[in-house]
Amino acid sequence: MKRNEECKIIRDLLPSCVDKVTDEVTNKFIQNHIQDCEECKKILEDMGEEVILDKVKEKQKLDYLKKVRRKQGIKIALVTIILLIMIASSVVFCMFMATAEPYKDESGNVDYMKSFLYWIGVNKNFYIDEEVKNWTGERANISHSILKRIDANEIIHVQIFTFDNNRNICVGMKYILNGLEENELNKLYREYKELEEQQGEEPKMTDITNVKMQDGKLIFSMNNYTNVSTQRVKDVIETIKKSGWAHIEI
Repeated sequence: MKRNEECKIIRDLLPSCVDKVTDEVTNKFIQNHIQDCEECKKILEDMGEEVILDKVKEKQKLDYLKKVRRKQGIKIALVTIILLIMIASSVVFCMFMATAEPYKDESGNVDYMKSFLYWIGVNKNFYIDEEVKNWTGERANISHSILKRIDANEIIHVQIFTFDNNRNICVGMKYILNGLEENELNKLYREYKELEEQQGEEPKMTDITNVKMQDGKLIFSMNNYTNVSTQRVKDVIETIKKSGWAHIEI
């Protein structure tokens, strides 16, 4: 219904409303209209009808209070969310500071970003042995790229590439197999140990060295990447990552 037409109907009903011969439905219709129509409201005021005007004012007051309460509820919710985020951040920060291994840059300063990435990596079950952690902590020029994959047999494959940042070369790659059955672990250990013993005195790019078992893991080093430029090895790592290997750097 158009506004002008509705105003005409309301003004025809106002005399009956003042004489109190309209029913509750009609009164409600009049109340809803004059709440938003100042002209009809002024006509009703001039007629001296206080009952409907009081109800309109009461409804307007209730609507205002509802808006105020809604705004207050939104503010309280936002403050609560911000406080929860601050508390959660504080807890995570305290856990990080208390448990993370500090890693230092070439100047000897703690690299908090790398420390945090390593800390997250530990929580994702990246295998990083004590030798790697200690070497990185003691020698600021050393960094590592670590790749991890779990195959269909639930065997965890980890490759740890070690770089000399001063010379921009890779100084070695350690391979770790975890999750093997004991008989399979022993079999592979014997095979890799034989390969290591059969290698000549002069190291080759394909040599497998330092074969050992530690805490149920088969660990060995490979010479494929030794003394190869850091950039070339990083390119290889990027290719390996595309086949589904997880990756962190420390």
